[in-house]
Amino acid sequence: MKLLHKGKVKEVYAFGPDKLLFNFTDQISVFDKIIPTLVPKKGEALCRTSAYWFEETKSLGIDTHFIGLQDVDKMLVKRLEILHDSTKITPRMVNFFIPLEVVARHYLAGSMHDRVKAGVAQGDSGLPDVLARTLSEGIAITAVKSDHLWVDAVYPWDLLRVQAEVFRHQRPATAVVPNAHVEDGVLLGDDVTVGAYTVLGKGTTIGNHVVIGAHCVLENCIVEDDAQIGAGSILKNTIIAAGAIIGPRFTATSGPCETRTVDGYHHLADFGGVVGQDARIEAGVTLAPGVIVGNRVRVALGKTLTTSVEDGAQVL
Repeated sequence: MKLLHKGKVKEVYAFGPDKLLFNFTDQISVFDKIIPTLVPKKGEALCRTSAYWFEETKSLGIDTHFIGLQDVDKMLVKRLEILHDSTKITPRMVNFFIPLEVVARHYLAGSMHDRVKAGVAQGDSGLPDVLARTLSEGIAITAVKSDHLWVDAVYPWDLLRVQAEVFRHQRPATAVVPNAHVEDGVLLGDDVTVGAYTVLGKGTTIGNHVVIGAHCVLENCIVEDDAQIGAGSILKNTIIAAGAIIGPRFTATSGPCETRTVDGYHHLADFGGVVGQDARIEAGVTLAPGVIVGNRVRVALGKTLTTSVEDGAQVL
């Protein structure tokens, strides 16, 4: 089958002249970036959930592009023309598709929670206003109580908030690393190498097969699988994606900053930065607060980055 499109979490293949195959992957996407850590069964859950609602829609007499499941994480759909302007519909038209997306959030967390609470969520109604209006119209509201943790990450810095919330509910056991200092509230993966006199501060998560050099300090950081951090590096409130290789004396400072995403600027009280998947950072590089280094970026010796860097770029 020919791959037609690969999105952040879904792949689209040609399946004959008039059908498409959707493959739902286990990848997770935040801030229009693919987070390398996979979520087992996520693709299956998304695929089955979508299939359920397509069937429910069909039972109401509303046709969709959905044909049926091909596997637990794959579905077959009709290949249709996407019509973005509904005013162009004529009585003779057939096999067109009007895109409609419905997003249901059962729990607000991270940046979305902040925007709703502050009443500045553009395009959205504040949750208390929605509830008040619904009750005033005499519509019954049902709720489900959950004693478990529900979280939602929209932007990179939300991952640090989610991590802190997870640790608050379930504190990891204190790890023992010879010749290094590991504070309470640090989670270590398998086959982690930590150099002498390195300090892993509270709220830090280290993935599998990570190598951290000697005399480093990491506080409230996330370091994903197969990453390497050179000796003498200092990181705070920073995320290092899988496969990133960082040279010695790397500094990711943390503090108040303004960072830009696809939906505008965000003012953060205390944030470090992000180094993307498979990035290569040479020795002596400094990251200013709020800087996001994209996937596969190359940064030369001794550079100071004060603005974000797009995927695949080189800073020489």
